[in-house]
Amino acid sequence: MTWAYTVFIPTWCACGANEVPLIVWAKFIAALAEVANLCAIMAAELGLNVKQAKRAGLLHDIGKVWPEELEKPHAIVGMELAIKYKEHPVICNAIGAHHDEIEMTSIISPIIQACDAISGARLAPDEK
Repeated sequence: MTWAYTVFIPTWCACGANEVPLIVWAKFIAALAEVANLCAIMAAELGLNVKQAKRAGLLHDIGKVWPEELEKPHAIVGMELAIKYKEHPVICNAIGAHHDEIEMTSIISPIIQACDAISGARLAPDEK
């Protein structure tokens, strides 16, 4: 997953210290980890590829770290990054389809969408 670091780390260095507080980045990473863990649990329960599900969950919002404002939704930007860096097609589809921007073509895609919704629906401990 080193390609994700080549996108995330330079973006964080370029704008993280000046424009985005560190706590926002920390919450973003925590949310990605939570989605990845939920995806792994769900995939294991369904007898699916846990490694792919966890990887897709971890990368599903990678399009949000793009430094420029784009005309495209973050799911499409993330999918295009994943394709550029030769990520597995199942993971690329899960990233692009998690907000119904494209058609889901693998069983992992709805798992990512569901786990993202579960994670986003609950209040964080500091928001209660």
